[in-house]
Amino acid sequence: MAEKGRISSWSVFRIILLPCMFLCTITKKPVFQWLALAALLLWAAVEIIRLICSVRNKRSGKGKLVKKAARRKKPDRKNSEDNSLLLQVNYRITDQLKATYPDAAWLWTAKPSQEELKLGGTWRISLQNTDPFNYAEITLRNSGAMQIDLMQVTSLHETAKEPDPDDNDLTPGEILSRFDVQEWYNEIGEEALCDIVDELNTQGYKQLRISEDGDVTITAKGGERCFAAIDRFPPKTVWEDLCMLLRQDDIKASISGSQIAIAW
Repeated sequence: MAEKGRISSWSVFRIILLPCMFLCTITKKPVFQWLALAALLLWAAVEIIRLICSVRNKRSGKGKLVKKAARRKKPDRKNSEDNSLLLQVNYRITDQLKATYPDAAWLWTAKPSQEELKLGGTWRISLQNTDPFNYAEITLRNSGAMQIDLMQVTSLHETAKEPDPDDNDLTPGEILSRFDVQEWYNEIGEEALCDIVDELNTQGYKQLRISEDGDVTITAKGGERCFAAIDRFPPKTVWEDLCMLLRQDDIKASISGSQIAIAW
């Protein structure tokens, strides 16, 4: 397009200006001199206008790129900061534990809030694969320094393990219900599972199980331990569809008895 513009302006110059200048050399009349000057000014005006349009087009293109970049979805800073400090502390704890126990995994006995972490304090975590230690105390100071004290805690009496409830039988209401698993996954399930997986990953765990009532459990020392709960978890009749949705998000999911096993 730029080359075509140059040819057009040169044609104007050649057709109008050169003949007029040639006439000026032949005839010394002032009228031809003024006509040649007018043709030169016209050609100059055309070139200036073309140059201004070219600059405006470049600026307009740059402006469109800036607007397009500005329209990109920015992360909700408020939501991203909700768990940022907790995740950073989780990573620091995991890194220090794995430096001595490569297979270590752990859980908060009472998860601290963002405000509590900012103020500093001492919290207890339960440990896995760190024999002979099964607990540790995490001390976080205002300066950002963190201290981990390993502990070995034993109880006076072994507690009897409660029998697992028989969840194999589905109620008639569950069988007849038409649960929209796609809608549940888009509105609740995807975000809830991502938050749980992100937190467990920072604590050294690579798999979890979800029961029919929505309880999320992990395999810890001494058996399974409840980690979290997911609201309105789909009934067993639609678990195959749910597993397909999870696999589409590159999450390994399979049905294992009365639970869904998830790994990453």
